[in-house]
Amino acid sequence: MTAPFQHPFDDTQVAQLQAELGTTLDYEDLTGRFARLDGDLDAVITEVLRIRLADINAGPTTFSIPGEYSQDASAQQKALEARLGLSGETAQALVNIARSEYSKPEYRALDTEERTVRRSSWRARGR
Repeated sequence: MTAPFQHPFDDTQVAQLQAELGTTLDYEDLTGRFARLDGDLDAVITEVLRIRLADINAGPTTFSIPGEYSQDASAQQKALEARLGLSGETAQALVNIARSEYSKPEYRALDTEERTVRRSSWRARGR
């Protein structure tokens, strides 16, 4: 039987990590970052927050399916930008990079039913 994973963080460091990153943490991942970043806990926190911001920036900030579901990540995006000390131009540059270089659109063939629905919705809009 394998022993449970033991992270190198003391109680104060765990409290700081949870205060900055939330209570659901991957301690194995954080331990690797902690070792790679020479034990700098602030650098670990900053790196994780920048990755979270990059994930938000790589996709649409808002989207919705009328009458079904909507999602808006703009508040989280603004909060992460503020926490990381990013100004408007710097933050927008990161969004542009994430959306252009790293998020290539996926293309797939539409089945017959999807084509019919799309055609009828275009006709309804007068196009």
